Amino acid sequence: MLKENIIVKDWRNIDLSFGLIYPNIYKIGMSSYSIRLLYYMINSYDNFVCERLFLPEKIKFPASKDYSSENQLRSIENKVLPIEFDILGFSIQFENDFRNILWILEKAGIPIERKKREELFINEKQRFPLIIGGGPVATSNPLPFSPFFDIFFIGDSEPNLESVLKTFLKYKKNTIDYNEFLNIIKDINGIYIPSLKNKVRRSVLNDLDKSHIPNIQLISKTSKEKKIFEENFFIEVNRGCPYTCKFCISSFHNSPFRNRSFKNIIQSIEDGKKYSTMCD
Repeated sequence: MLKENIIVKDWRNIDLSFGLIYPNIYKIGMSSYSIRLLYYMINSYDNFVCERLFLPEKIKFPASKDYSSENQLRSIENKVLPIEFDILGFSIQFENDFRNILWILEKAGIPIERKKREELFINEKQRFPLIIGGGPVATSNPLPFSPFFDIFFIGDSEPNLESVLKTFLKYKKNTIDYNEFLNIIKDINGIYIPSLKNKVRRSVLNDLDKSHIPNIQLISKTSKEKKIFEENFFIEVNRGCPYTCKFCISSFHNSPFRNRSFKNIIQSIEDGKKYSTMCD
């Protein structure tokens, strides 16, 4: 069901659930093109559901000292708790959000360290969501975050997201075990698995026209004076930067510089005007 461009699915007909987390507050998270793109991509599969989670407005660090209800940390669409998803995917755009990631995991009752989750699974058969990291911070250097994440997407997600999710579905349905799952996806370009320390090359989508711009985007209408980009329809015109300034890491982890075709841009604008809605 599509309500005000929010995709709400019936979980009784779902094979795999994905909690998409931007580890900051809603107005910042919805100003991220990555969130809109991934939400659109994952929900394009009838048997997959992707729901969004954001950092609550008022929190106290550490999470163990935050006595607010866990109900404040639920998905927007179906009010699902983080621990109830099959996968939790963090879009890591800024290093300063890292402590927010730890707060979310702790508040959700999910062991922060990967080894602790694995230990509880082996010894007590406790299964937790697969914790995925992606975005520019992960692509630049995943090693500082490796003790906390199960897998990382290095580079562009479009070429390999489907393969990873469909392989995970085999694990969920018990046709392969967890180690088999990891050993299969470690050979997918752009996937880094900290427990295996596999060699990885950054995944690159060479043709930007193959990255479909979400033609259904939730555009928030707000009366607040301080706005970011909530009221905008996003179009990715290009990816990367042609100047490769030495102080700017973005031009390197997004290289080579790629432009979307003019025809594709115009079509995306027309589709956006047709399907996207301004919401209160």
